[in-house]
Amino acid sequence: MKKGTTVTTASLELRRRGMSVKDLAEVLERSANSLYPVVGRRRRATNPERVAIAAFLGAQVEALFDEDGFARVARVAANV
Repeated sequence: MKKGTTVTTASLELRRRGMSVKDLAEVLERSANSLYPVVGRRRRATNPERVAIAAFLGAQVEALFDEDGFARVARVAANV
């Protein structure tokens, strides 16, 4: 993982499924360029985006996004 990369709960869930943001975009019929900033916490997700992503990942919206619509930062154990 690159230094300074924000790992979000949504990106971890995608990885666990062996999927990428591009795969997610295809399933949701959206452009990958519109979803990369959402999953990477660089842009607030719209409510329809939050609902669609959560439904696809089988998760609660609140588990993936904060109250402002930004992807939640994942708690990842450091490899020390």
